[in-house]
Amino acid sequence: MYPANLKREFWTVFGNYMKPVLGSSMQKVNWINYKTGNRNVVFKIDFTANEATVEVVLSQSAKQLLLSLWDHDISFMENEHGNLIITKADVNIFERSTWPQAISFLKNSLIKLDEFWVNHKDFFGMG
Repeated sequence: MYPANLKREFWTVFGNYMKPVLGSSMQKVNWINYKTGNRNVVFKIDFTANEATVEVVLSQSAKQLLLSLWDHDISFMENEHGNLIITKADVNIFERSTWPQAISFLKNSLIKLDEFWVNHKDFFGMG
């Protein structure tokens, strides 16, 4: 199977796995394309040949606010663009054997970000 097909297959598997998982507000969530409703706060996920990543793209002031309110056991790092990232190394989208670890990481990270967003979006002008 070609790499593009493996990528598509992973995202299909992940989407099907997450489909029954409700968000913190007990609503259905499009986990692959999470919508915050705030164009200044974006959650992006990616899975490559090296790692799985959840990236939070936001302004500097919003970043400081998020970090001051964050109370989960996940730690953020900053990438080269200054965005906050959560990373799981040693997983590979082209190796099905690593998919369970990547799916578990992405699920856990997205659920915690969703919980945070539902509980704190009013601080970001989304109340």
